[in-house]
Order: sequence, then C-alpha cells, then structure tokens
Amino acid sequence: MRTMELITRAAVVNRVTEQVETLKGFEQIHEKLVEYKSDMKLFKNKFAGYHYELLTSIRKSNPIIIAVKQLIQADALKKHSYIDRNVLAKSIGNKLSPKTFIQEGKQVRANNSSKLSLGLNILKFISKLNFCYAQSFVSTEGHTIVKIVSKIPLATGVKEAAARVRTGRGTVEAQPNHTPETSHCMLNSSGFNIVTNQSTEVCEALNIEQRTAFQLRINVPAVAEYKMNDKWYGDDGRFMTNEWDKFVADIRYHGQDPIHFGYKLDDRNRMYTSATYITNQGDSVQKAMLQFHNKRIVTPDALKWFKIALANEIYTDKCTFVEALDWFNSKTDAELLALSVNSSSPFAQVAIHEYFDAVAGKPVGTILPFDATNQGAQIYALMGADAVGAVLGNLINTGKRKDAYGDLAAKLNEILKIETFNRSNVKKAFMTYLYGSGKKKIMLELEDTKNGVTKGILVFFPVGTEVDSAWELFEEGMSTLFPSAVALMKVIYLFTPDDSPFTEFIMPDGAMVYTTNTKHQNGDTNVNVKGHYLNMDEDTTPEGSVKVKEAVTNVHSRALAPNIVHAIDSYIMREVIRRLNTDISPIHDSYGVHANDVAELLQTYREVCAEVMEMDILGLILEQINPSMYQRVLRKGQLTKGDLTSADILNSQFALR
Repeated sequence: MRTMELITRAAVVNRVTEQVETLKGFEQIHEKLVEYKSDMKLFKNKFAGYHYELLTSIRKSNPIIIAVKQLIQADALKKHSYIDRNVLAKSIGNKLSPKTFIQEGKQVRANNSSKLSLGLNILKFISKLNFCYAQSFVSTEGHTIVKIVSKIPLATGVKEAAARVRTGRGTVEAQPNHTPETSHCMLNSSGFNIVTNQSTEVCEALNIEQRTAFQLRINVPAVAEYKMNDKWYGDDGRFMTNEWDKFVADIRYHGQDPIHFGYKLDDRNRMYTSATYITNQGDSVQKAMLQFHNKRIVTPDALKWFKIALANEIYTDKCTFVEALDWFNSKTDAELLALSVNSSSPFAQVAIHEYFDAVAGKPVGTILPFDATNQGAQIYALMGADAVGAVLGNLINTGKRKDAYGDLAAKLNEILKIETFNRSNVKKAFMTYLYGSGKKKIMLELEDTKNGVTKGILVFFPVGTEVDSAWELFEEGMSTLFPSAVALMKVIYLFTPDDSPFTEFIMPDGAMVYTTNTKHQNGDTNVNVKGHYLNMDEDTTPEGSVKVKEAVTNVHSRALAPNIVHAIDSYIMREVIRRLNTDISPIHDSYGVHANDVAELLQTYREVCAEVMEMDILGLILEQINPSMYQRVLRKGQLTKGDLTSADILNSQFALR
C-alpha cells in the first residue's frame, strides 16, 4: 500500500491558484468587463443603475481572476453533484464587495443582499465569456435549484488533490481523532450551531467509525450503467463530463487501498461523512461499490443473515425471517446467479457472488444493511411506552413483520369506506406527519411523484371532502394506530419557547443538542437572503436566494418534535456503535455490518431501545427545556405511559429488518 500525502482544502486552493495562473487573456477580459458595465449603465431598466454601481464599486484589480478561482474551487470541492449558483455567487460577492457603494446617489453599506447580487452579476458576465453556464432543476424535495456547470477542465494537480479531500482524505491518519478537548466534531452548515466539542462517549462513537476501513469493489456491474444515471446529465441533456471525470478520478486514486471516512455531527447529532463521490452514505450504486476492508470468513450460523439480507433486497422485507429463508433456499445456484445478472439492485448484483464466496469459505467484506422498520414510530412508542404503536413499529413480536404504511392505508379505507388508499400513497404523509408536517403540507402540498402523490393526499379522499374534514379523518387514523405519537407531539409543542429561537439539552451520553425550532431566528443564524442581477439579454432581473447569517425576526415552526426524535435516533445509533465496537456503516437508522455481526447487532439494538424506554428519555429532555412546563404536564397527566415493557422489546424480532 502506498503512502498517501495528507491533502487539505488549503492545498487544493493553492493548486487552483496555480491553474488560474496558467490561464491567458485576463487583460482582454478586464476590457470586456469595462464594456459590459458601460452597456449596463445605458440599459433602460429601473435596476440598471443599482447593478452598474455594484460592479463599479469593485476595487480589486483582478475581479474576474478571483471569480474564476472561486468557480474552479467550487467545481473541485463541491459536496453535491452540482454547484449551487447562489452559494457560489455569494462567495464571489464576499470576495469582491467593498464595505460601501453608491445607491441612488447615496453611499450605503454593503449587505448580504448586495453581495449576492454582485456575485450573480459576475457569474452572468463570466457565463457570457463561456467559462460556465447556468441550469435549473427540481430536487427530490421539490425545490427548484439553479446550478452552475463549469466549462473549465480541472488541472491534473487540482483533480488529484480534490480527490483526496472529497473522501475526507481517505486515510485513517488523515481523520482527526475526536476528543472533547481538541476536536471540532460538529457540522456548522446550518449556521446556528454553537456546539464545537462533544463528550468522550460521543467522540468514541465517531472515532470507531473513522477507524472502520472500507474498500472499493472491482467490477461492480451497475457502474457500467451508472454513467446513464440522470445525476450525470444537465437539464439540457448534456452529459456532465467534469462530474463523471471526478467520480472516475476518485475511484482511480483509492484503488484497493483501505478508505477511512471522516465523520461529523449535525445539530441533532446525526452522523455524516464529508465524502462526495466515493461514500457509504450515497445512492445505491455508491453503497454497492464499497465493502469492508477487513474481510472475514462467514460462520455457518451467520450464513442465514446473508440469505435474509439478499431476500430483503431481491424478494421483500415485509415477511418473516423464516419466509425469507424459505424463499432464498428455494432458489437453485443457477437461479441465484441469474438474479445477480437481472436484478435492478446494485447490491444484489455483487452480494450474490460474495454469498457463494462465503459458502466456499472465502473471507468477504460484504456490508449487510439492516434498517429500523419504522424508526419514527418506534421512537414515539418508546417515549410513550406505547404497546399499540410498538406493534406497528415491530417492537413487539406478533409473529409477523408489520407494515405501518399498509395498515394506515387500510385504516383510512375502513373509516371512509373506500379503496383509494394504499401503502405507497400514504407513506410520505405518514413519515412527514411524525416529523411535524401539518394539515396544509400533507393535504395540499406533499409531493412523492414516485408513488403518485403530486399535490398532497386530499385527492385520495372522496370528491368534495373539505381539507379540515380530511385532516380530522387522517389524524383519526394515525391516532388509532399510533396514539402516543399524536398525543406526545401535541405535548412537545407546548415546550416550543416563546422567548428564544433555540432549544438546547443534553442526551444521556453527554451529547449536547443545540438546535432551532424556528424558521427564522433572532441572532446570528441562517436565513434566506435575496439578491438579483441584470440579464440584459432578456431585460429581466432574475432573483437568487441563499442562506446567510443575519439577524431577523423570530417565526416559530414545527421543528421541535422532529428535532427531539432525531436526537434520540442518533443517540441510539451512537450507543449501538459503542457497544458493538466493530465495523459498522451507519446511515441514521440503517446499520450495515458483516454477516458475523448481524445477530449481535439485532440484540444490541433491542437492548438499547429497551433502555431508552426505561429511562423516560422524553421526560429527561423536556425537563431540561422548560422545568416548570414539565411539572405542569406531569400534573395534568399528559405524559402518562402505556403498557409496553422491556421484555416486549427484548423479545421482538423485526425492530431491524
């Protein structure tokens, strides 16, 4: 294995500077910028003067060089498969904006809006010079995003340095050993998180993950077709060559060396890697490309978990373990090999072959994923010791693998005496309800085009049903199936503070949660700031919007309940990681482990869930947020417990599946 030079973001920036120094023609570009400003000054648009003054206020002698550096750097280091136009524009505006500029004959201080507008104007200018172009697309969450596609090929030195940074620099030596005294283990992407360090126990969980070594698989069949994935194509249908080249460069760089991902926490303490193209928290192809570097021979008893994991992927995860094994064992070797060729699952394509290696006694590093069957429902059941909700969350053994989404659909059909609801069209409504979505969102705005939901689920109710009536019926169905979830959410929202936009509390392992329960906050925090630029080609002033730190008024949202749920699910994840202390590939409520560790994983998850219920974790959190309100809801009996027991949880089968 080769020795890897430790590469930082600063090294990438230096190599970007070296690349820009090789580019020619900036003197001519400066002359074109002067012409561009002159044209803007004469343009008949009410905002032309404002934008002219913004561009004229730049005191830098080489503004386009600075902008091009920012473009190349963003292209090399972006954490998504796109450059957000507004984020890039704001970074350019920050670099180029003076402290003051002239607006309507008066000298005014530059602000976030003017900086964004300045950056948008510069991006428009360099796009006219063919350095880049803009495209819009709709994200999976339904948001319209404008991305910038760079037309500047990355230099070899930039590619190599960026490939190392994009996977958190890849080596175990490159990952910071998180300690309470020295480590900044928190993400700060949301702008309001003041937590920098965490407890020893939290750091231990992060360090276990950072010591886990992954390795790229060779010849994953899905990679050949991956190039056709929509993620590599712009809205105009053009293949994004630069993006694909970076993906290929990352593969080439890591080869068969062990890969170690760096981990940090968000404000709820969920764990995230900093990797981009080679990552265990990516799409199905990215996950299938990775295996544990520490390959082990699968024990005879553990082979059944290999079979069950494959049945989950190819057959169904809505059946019992016995039914999954029966299905798998009914297949001949030839049929299984045929499935590996014909399956649409990248994981199945490779894991079936590794199953045969395991049977033959060869060591394998296959990551078998086992997910919480419905963790939102599980956590509400744990908070309320709710046996009814625990049944549908599979925390009680009924002999069957329960399907909460299907049961909600059946309940709504029963209440309304119709047949229009099914597990697919209620799934997202169910999930978002547990995470705080209200009547308007679920009934009229919800989008899940994959499952036929375009503008809320009201369309599945009988024609003429009013929104309020539909919402009452929906909540009736949820209350019947998950009484604790509906009741406890109403209690939790009593604790949304009126005098502070933030909520803070400490979890049982010492993890500090400092998060927001508002859409906009007073204080130094992230809000949407708008800017605009002059498009002289179409005589328009398109807007851009980006999150920046700025003081604004306090507008409360329904974030407190989901923040508490996520804080609890992240605590469960950390506790499981610490107790197993083996290779785990974590994605929030999904645990990827070696076949030999599955039985211990399932048992450990049950034990942690039982302990969470016994410790009254919701009470521990609410008492910290507002002690007097906590005593009030106790006196009113609003936090009474159901009859779920630890024995129920410890005897459950399908909490993870």
